[in-house]
Amino acid sequence: MNGHAIRLILIAALVAVAGCAGGMGGDPGTDSTTDDDAVTDSSDGVGTAAFYVSDEPNVIDDFEHLNVTITKVGFKKAGDGGGGDSDGADEDDTNETDDESTNETADDGESTNEPVEEPDGNESEAEDEEAGGDDDGDASDGGWVEHDVDNRTVDLTELKGANASMIDEFDLPAGDYEKVFIYVSDTEGILADGTETTVKLPSNKLQINSKFTVGNGERVDFVYDIAPHKAGKSGKYILKPVISQSGTGDDVEIRDIDEKTDDESDGDGEGDGSDEAKNGSEAQRDGDKSGQQN
Repeated sequence: MNGHAIRLILIAALVAVAGCAGGMGGDPGTDSTTDDDAVTDSSDGVGTAAFYVSDEPNVIDDFEHLNVTITKVGFKKAGDGGGGDSDGADEDDTNETDDESTNETADDGESTNEPVEEPDGNESEAEDEEAGGDDDGDASDGGWVEHDVDNRTVDLTELKGANASMIDEFDLPAGDYEKVFIYVSDTEGILADGTETTVKLPSNKLQINSKFTVGNGERVDFVYDIAPHKAGKSGKYILKPVISQSGTGDDVEIRDIDEKTDDESDGDGEGDGSDEAKNGSEAQRDGDKSGQQN
């Protein structure tokens, strides 16, 4: 009897343990569904972002022309989980910040050429790593929204200070955004003395962390500031984003040079019409004089 009772007790204990384990598995699934619903609700609606490029007055006066060709623009929604691409982008931000501080130190010191060569080597290694990192994932995943801009070329010497050129207008899902990047395919630098110079890129993708909101049915102007930075005495220049001069029209001044050009063109057209009217009046007066003489 004692052995039989022990077996019954063990069986009852196993049944109780199995029941507890089954009751522990339901809640997490419910929580994850709630999170997914919240993410879906936050992405309702569409707004418009007018995207501009500008240039901080840094060493741009060294250039007669600095043409930069942009192929793609991307925006990352705030709070969305990022894949491998966004993680690599965070590394890009760190490398750009480190390189910039190193270059500034080289500019201030200017005692030897050795400190200048070290940043160049680090930048080459960083460029190789970042180029490989960009291929690891698609930036459209994890909340990224990309738009091609068909190799739009801008001359940064015309975009000093608040001057900016609009690249395009993009439809974006309404919501909060936290990162913006541009892909640069080519740079062409002509110095003030007419000589060509190399303008390096820390990566083909230049990225900044900048928070802004696109409202449903609303338009927001966003300017992305990029500028050349001199690498000590090496004679080389590095193109980097400038976060302090980037942001929406509420944060920084945006002066659209394309609108100014359009206004001037309209003014020229009005002037041409006035000249034609003036010439027509003179011809009419000449005709009247001829009739009176006859």
